[in-house]
Amino acid sequence: MPKFLRIPLSGLAFLGFFSFGCIAGWVGLPILAMWPGSPEEKRRRIERIICAIYRRFIDILHMVRLIDYARPELPPDFRAAAATSSSPITRR
Repeated sequence: MPKFLRIPLSGLAFLGFFSFGCIAGWVGLPILAMWPGSPEEKRRRIERIICAIYRRFIDILHMVRLIDYARPELPPDFRAAAATSSSPITRR
């Protein structure tokens, strides 16, 4: 992609991402936090939404050919190991 297109497209992509992030942070995430469920379910729900937003942003950058990124394959036992590990962060 030519440099004269790459710079404005990069700027527009980040402007869109951060604008959407502000809207999601001010409106969408508080609404999700009020949704019924335990605190752990609410945290996981919000984390899934934030991860989906990041994935879509990377997909858009890939679609307009600003980056060339492929998610690495995870080992088969990764999900089981992640589910059983304890967090080093202490909660109050």
